[in-house]
Amino acid sequence: MALSLEELKQQRAQIQQHLDWLDRKIQESARREDAASREDAASREDAAIKAEATRVAASKEGVKPNIPSIEPDPNAPTYKANTQSEVLRAKVGCLALFIVGTVLFLFVMFVLPYLL
Repeated sequence: MALSLEELKQQRAQIQQHLDWLDRKIQESARREDAASREDAASREDAAIKAEATRVAASKEGVKPNIPSIEPDPNAPTYKANTQSEVLRAKVGCLALFIVGTVLFLFVMFVLPYLL
């Protein structure tokens, strides 16, 4: 599987061509992204200036700016805060479940084998 010197030089030349092609593509992509980011920044700046001008004009006229607001749904369920009794009840339930699980585990590991 020994490669001759000529084959190695040929492979090196092909790799160099590929690297040159990659460098050109990277530069083209960077130029495109820079141009796009400049245009995007300019359009965002223009939109911000227009929004600010609209807000200032509306405030001068005494009119509320047209800002969308979300009104709460009157049919939505309401939730009350947990009271201390509910929290205590949950703690007791968790402790009881832990104790039952531990007893069941110990029964299965140590008592059940002797019953079989």
